[in-house]
Parts: sequence; C-alpha cells; structure tokens
Amino acid sequence: MMQGQWTRKAKNGLNIIFIHGINSSEDCWKHENGSYWPNLLRDESELADIGIYVFSALLNKGMN
Repeated sequence: MMQGQWTRKAKNGLNIIFIHGINSSEDCWKHENGSYWPNLLRDESELADIGIYVFSALLNKGMN
C-alpha cells in the first residue's frame, strides 16, 4: 500500500518529495532529539513557497 501527504503545497511549482527506502519508514527522517526533516523545512521562512510532500510505501517484508 502506498500513501502520501502534503505537509505544504507549493506556491511556485517547486516541490521537495520525501521517499523512504524499501526496508525503512518515515522514522528515517527523524533525529534522536525528535526533529523531523519535513517539519524543519516547513518551518524555514526562506522556503515558504516550496511544497513538501511525504510519501510512504507500506510494504510487507515477505514480498518478492
């Protein structure tokens, strides 16, 4: 199953898309201190016009 969510839609047509690895999850974008990359970019005022999309693929580890 695949799903995605906009953290913020672009105002200028430019987007940053986060896609995790096959054996990974959205946790790969989190630091031990709780910082989450998509939110860090969202909160940067210089990047306010750029869209941020987080894409997750929910895969079964037993899939071939």
